Amino acid sequence: MHKNIRKALHNRRGHEFELCFDPQPGNTHEVRLFVIARNRMLVAIRPLDRSTEKPEPRLIDTLTGLATQDRFLIDLEGILAEARLRETRVGLLCLDLKQFGRVNETLGREIGDRVLQAVAQRIEGCLRREDGLSQFRADGSTARVDGDEFVLVVRELRSREELVSLATRVEKAFEEPISLEGLCLPTSPSIGIGCFPEDGNDAPTLFHNTRAALNTQSGDGFSGRPGFGVDLQRELRWAIEQSQLELHYLPRMELISGKVTGLEALLRWRHPFRGLLPGKEFIPLAETAGLIRNIGEQALVTACRFAASLDLDGRTVVSVNLSNREFSRHDLPQLVEAALEETGLDGERLQLEFTESGLLRNRAGEKTLRALKSLGVALVIDDFGTGHFSLRELQDLPIDGIKIDTSFVAGLGEDPGCAAMCAAMIAIGQELGLIVIAEGVQSEEQADFLVKQGCEMAQGFYYSRPLPAEDAAVFLTTMQHSEEALAPTD
Repeated sequence: MHKNIRKALHNRRGHEFELCFDPQPGNTHEVRLFVIARNRMLVAIRPLDRSTEKPEPRLIDTLTGLATQDRFLIDLEGILAEARLRETRVGLLCLDLKQFGRVNETLGREIGDRVLQAVAQRIEGCLRREDGLSQFRADGSTARVDGDEFVLVVRELRSREELVSLATRVEKAFEEPISLEGLCLPTSPSIGIGCFPEDGNDAPTLFHNTRAALNTQSGDGFSGRPGFGVDLQRELRWAIEQSQLELHYLPRMELISGKVTGLEALLRWRHPFRGLLPGKEFIPLAETAGLIRNIGEQALVTACRFAASLDLDGRTVVSVNLSNREFSRHDLPQLVEAALEETGLDGERLQLEFTESGLLRNRAGEKTLRALKSLGVALVIDDFGTGHFSLRELQDLPIDGIKIDTSFVAGLGEDPGCAAMCAAMIAIGQELGLIVIAEGVQSEEQADFLVKQGCEMAQGFYYSRPLPAEDAAVFLTTMQHSEEALAPTD
């Protein structure tokens, strides 16, 4: 034993050896070895009372086959002791799948377990021998330290940048979603890094600080990434390819007659874990990420095809919103014309909505509007009253209507200022011969006020929530049959 200890101290590397002695039958002893100086080691032997002995720590995770947190902490202590002797650095990398609990909640525990197995394989599959990864077990270098948390340890770390490079490579391993049971599940782990000795001089401190880095910005480059399903830009790209985006349709009512005159197409994302997301949660991201072009083209064609499929009397209009970037496209008229030709929809049954700000930012805005009008398409200014459009400019534009913004309608019955603004916008629309549509109507009181002021159309949860295409078609058919039943007969 003494020879092996001296060898370990001399080489300053880890060394395995057996310690044998003759205890009394039935007695159990604990043996601990402590490095107390550069060339000194303390061996402590004490008897154990079997009645109070703690259960053996679990060293292998049965689900993934990786080392457990118990094994990781035991080995990390030895790794750091060796690093002190050799005066080297050690790197720690933690990965966490935030919101992973939603996987179990929505898809079941069995799928969740299979995702964890796939994650473990992804991590180990992207590692290389030259990474200097510590072996927690004979055939692997990764530990699963919590339900959805994994850790890697790098010996003899040359620089923090080396650890950042490894973290980046691990992150790239998750660019492709995990495919299970016909589902494409995007995984985007948070990653935190820590270095010995600067981020912790002992195993518990180093581990704690590295875990804390999962949710904070590190000072030199790599920070925790948003967790499972939160990296929306990457997920959004896959959502487009996997057809997770869909259109729901919000009925638009004629206030006096109660008839349905149109449907507004609203983009929704049927996220596999978060449920149905409204457009406001991902359309701004789609614009900044350069994805809105493809999304907008698909939405336009889908809405036109749906409108063409409606077996009605041809009066129902489908309205499509244009983002500011979409409205700025120089080929927008050609795009709309192609969509009409492809689906066979009459241009008079398509309505396009754009904002005041979108029109102000587009120098060729009026030219674009005239080109669209030549296709028979109706044009409506959305969110009217929230921009800085002059009435003179409004008078000269080839538009068909304005939509009173929800913020004004919401204040009806509570805020006299909102009532005055709504009344003024309705009067302006009437004077200019424009259709006036109120959006966001949620109560009978609001609807009654709008009718008294002469507003022609309205939409909002008071009448109906946005409906999937199939339900919207049923809604229209039901409303049409109701109108026919109530119509006077000769």
